[in-house]
Amino acid sequence: MTDPELLASFEARFRDDPDPWKFEASDYELAKRRETLRACGTLTGARVLELGAANGVLAADLAGHAAEVVAIEAVHQAARLATNRLADHARAHVVEGIIPRDVPAGPYDVIVASEILYCLNQDAYARTLQQLQDWLAPGGRIVAVHWRPDGPERPRTAATVHDDLAALPYLELVEAAEHEQYLLSVLRRRETDRQAWVVIPARNEAEHIAAAIQALTAAAAGVTASTHLVIVDDGSTDDTAAIVRNALGDWTHGTAIMLSGPSAGAGWARRTGLDHALTQAESAGDPSAIIATTDADSQVPEHWLTQLHALAGAGHEVIAGDITLSAEAHPGLVAARAERLATRLAAIREYDPQAQHPHFAGGNLAFTARTLTLPQPLPTPRALEDDALHARCDQLGLEILRDASFPVTTSPRLTGRAETGLATALARDARDLGVIPSDTRSHPS
Repeated sequence: MTDPELLASFEARFRDDPDPWKFEASDYELAKRRETLRACGTLTGARVLELGAANGVLAADLAGHAAEVVAIEAVHQAARLATNRLADHARAHVVEGIIPRDVPAGPYDVIVASEILYCLNQDAYARTLQQLQDWLAPGGRIVAVHWRPDGPERPRTAATVHDDLAALPYLELVEAAEHEQYLLSVLRRRETDRQAWVVIPARNEAEHIAAAIQALTAAAAGVTASTHLVIVDDGSTDDTAAIVRNALGDWTHGTAIMLSGPSAGAGWARRTGLDHALTQAESAGDPSAIIATTDADSQVPEHWLTQLHALAGAGHEVIAGDITLSAEAHPGLVAARAERLATRLAAIREYDPQAQHPHFAGGNLAFTARTLTLPQPLPTPRALEDDALHARCDQLGLEILRDASFPVTTSPRLTGRAETGLATALARDARDLGVIPSDTRSHPS
């Protein structure tokens, strides 16, 4: 919406009445909002953009389900009302601005356009249709809802808007519903052909590895592009290798391989897996391929690969995700770790103000293949290999995105597989809290 006369008209309406179209009370609006929320699908973990928030009634409903909501509104009075309505939603905020000029950068998993696209002038409308591709994550959806009757403030009809959306080559129409008073369309951005390789180093992880692969299987089911699995068994002496072999036989999302090693340490194991993945990506001629890594005692969320594809598609080459402790962690350990991470995040934000968490850890890390084509081999220390890799990225001037929208959950064990790492820090906290005796070892002999 960019026409000054139309903005002034809407401004006057919201000054006279905080709910001029009875979004909260009318049966039409209530029914339409229920249908809109249904059409959005599962919003758990999703980042949502609402175009034209008005007084924030729909944005508040979205915020009750989504991980993050960004709502943009050009009318000053309406934006104020929406901001007040969303005050209790920490992960929702209103941007007062013009569409498309002031829309914050994506990617978004869901974009909602309710009663707005037919109000834009021709230039803003054409640029919005063009920029939807940049805002929307691969596999993400657009939910468009528009009132069918014509009106003087609408340069085009609802049918025109929905036909134009359906004609965009990067979208596929999932649902088209003609209600008596409005049209509802759900469109999905076509998936990228970009492939992904996921590397998991493992040593004596019989207790955790099956759950790790199961979680990754669920994540791979959420993308249409191939996901290839590379597990490096670093000299396990338990049943890890047998469990992995059984799991690889059930992997249907791409290739799957287990590499074996001589217990040379986490650095060697991760590098071996990353090198293998890079070789495969180069053979496939896919420099934009994602090469990601997680840990055998960790579980990725269902939207993990969806987010990595979206962020890589938005131009990010080195992506560091958040890491959280699983639910069985001792509350004292969780609190101590949170305090330590807050200090680390404050330090990181001195040079990276956009960082959402302080991690750069192998449990939740991804690169594009072109980025891993480094002038020197990857570092291979027995422990803290992620720190060494971080130093290499700094040396090469690679920008790191620390995004908290796809956290990996890891075990709170106090006996680690390396001489130092998360288990070491947790064991130290546990000794300080009296959870374990002070002479307890933090890594196996």
